[in-house]
Amino acid sequence: GLALMPVSMTGYSGNPDLDPFRATQFDTAVEWYFAPASLLAAGVFYKDVSAFTTSVEVVEEHPEAPNNTLTGPASYTYLIGRPVNGEDGKVQGIELNYQHALSMLPAPFDGLGYAVTYTYADSETPEIDELTDKVMPLPNSSEHSANAVVYYEKGSFSGRVAYNYRGEYMTNG
Repeated sequence: GLALMPVSMTGYSGNPDLDPFRATQFDTAVEWYFAPASLLAAGVFYKDVSAFTTSVEVVEEHPEAPNNTLTGPASYTYLIGRPVNGEDGKVQGIELNYQHALSMLPAPFDGLGYAVTYTYADSETPEIDELTDKVMPLPNSSEHSANAVVYYEKGSFSGRVAYNYRGEYMTNG
C-alpha cells in the first residue's frame, strides 16, 4: 500500500516485485569449553549475497480529495520512499565469543556469569558512492558490533543485564 503524509509531503510504498534475500555462505568456528557453561570461541564467515533489498526515493504526483466542487481534485508532489531489489554483494568477517560461568564462587554468587561477543563484518556491493567514489556497503550492515551480558542463573531463577553496541550503518542504498 501507499502511505502519504501531507504535512511533510512524503510517503512510503511497498513493492510486490521484491526478490527474496538469497545468499551462499560459509562459516567455520573453533570452540573451547574450558569449564562448565564456559566458552571461548572464534569464527570466520563469508556470505555471497545474490539478492538484498535497498530503498530509493522518487518524486511522484498524487491526487488529493477535492477541496471544492468548482476547482475539482488537486494533485500534489510527494517524495516517496520505496524498497527495490539491490545488486549482488558480499560480507566477510570474524566473530569472537567469551562466556564464563562463575560457578567457583561461594553460594549464592555461584549463579553469576558473564558473556562478551564481538563481530567484525566487512561488506560491499557493486554500487559506488557518487560523492566519495567508494564502494557502498550492504544496507543495514554494521562493520563493528558487540554485546556484553552479566547474568545470574540458579535453580528456577534467571536474570540478565545486557549492553549491545552496533556501529554506524547505511539505511538507504
